[in-house]
Amino acid sequence: MIRTHDATGSGTITFPEFQALHKFLSTMQENFNFFDADRNGHLTFDEVARALLHAGFNLERQAFDPMVRAFDPSRSSSLDLAGYIGLSLFLKSVTATWAAFDPEKTGRISLDFNQFLYAAANVI
Repeated sequence: MIRTHDATGSGTITFPEFQALHKFLSTMQENFNFFDADRNGHLTFDEVARALLHAGFNLERQAFDPMVRAFDPSRSSSLDLAGYIGLSLFLKSVTATWAAFDPEKTGRISLDFNQFLYAAANVI
C-alpha cells in the first residue's frame, strides 16, 4: 500500500500521500460494502466482476478468473475486504506499469525480456 501511494519513491509517505492512502482505503471499504449484496463480508467472484466493471475494468474471463483466485487464498470463491484491497492495489500497480509502456494508450505493448522483468518487478 505504501509503495502505490509513495509518489516520490522514497519508501515512506508524506502526510498528503497518507491522506491519499486513507481516501483510497475509505473508497475501497465503501465499494466493498456497496457490492457485497448479501452483506456477508465477502464478495463472490460475480460481485467482484461487477465492482471491477464499475471501476472501469472490463476484463475477459481468462484474465479475470486466475487474477481473482490469486487473491482468494482460502479457495472460497470469494474475497474478504483484505483480498479485495489487495486485488485493487494489484490492478492499480499493473495499470500504472502498463501506462508507462503504452503512453499513446493503444492497449498494446511490445516488451523485450529486460522490459518484461522491469514491468513484473514493479507490479509485485
